[in-house]
Amino acid sequence: MRKIITFVAVIVLGVGFSVWGWRLIADAYLTLSWPKVAGTVVHAKVASYDSRSDGKTTRMYSADVRYTYTVNGTQYSSGRVSLGDSSTNSSSGKEEIVRRYPMGSQVIVYYDPSRPEDALLEPGAAFITHIPFAFGLLCVFAGLIAFFRKGKS
Repeated sequence: MRKIITFVAVIVLGVGFSVWGWRLIADAYLTLSWPKVAGTVVHAKVASYDSRSDGKTTRMYSADVRYTYTVNGTQYSSGRVSLGDSSTNSSSGKEEIVRRYPMGSQVIVYYDPSRPEDALLEPGAAFITHIPFAFGLLCVFAGLIAFFRKGKS
């Protein structure tokens, strides 16, 4: 009985992650239809910091890109490049982003029409956006397989 409860819990967890992941993906694809305006990059550099976990220190990197843009006469500033923005332990990908958006360059800014302060430079879903949905599906299938295998034994 205890194993069955565990299998059901894994399935429920999987369904939760799948629903959340599906919403993330849907929101990401909505950004493709956001209006766009011209913007200017006002700051661009690779930022780094030390992350400590389990007594181990890892150098983490992020692309620190800030840009300004104007919507309906109001100027805004944002630092979001894409929905998949995250820090990593490798600087190469972050250096590439900074090269794509050097300080002073003109950029196309996509903004949420209902919240113009929410903006990004690269609309759509990044690879990382799909991970919660995929993890959820994996949990659901693993839980179902384990549940039905347990039922046969």
